[in-house]
Amino acid sequence: QRSASLSILRAFGMGKNLLAEKIQDEVGCYVKYLASLKGKATDIRDMTLISTSNIICSVLIGHRFEYEDKDFQSLVHKLGALV
Repeated sequence: QRSASLSILRAFGMGKNLLAEKIQDEVGCYVKYLASLKGKATDIRDMTLISTSNIICSVLIGHRFEYEDKDFQSLVHKLGALV
């Protein structure tokens, strides 16, 4: 019974550092997006805020948003204004 319980828990992520994995995934997307700008001036604070929000969304709802998603940008900025 114990080994069956452990294998079920492992299947749901026990023993894995889910947060570190989500952060690494988002850093990869962040760097890729920066490279796609090809030197174009941009506000790195907005990108970092969206990236951080993406990590939270990835952990909570299992979904990340693209940096160009206007609805997500609007939501992040409105939440930022509340804090």
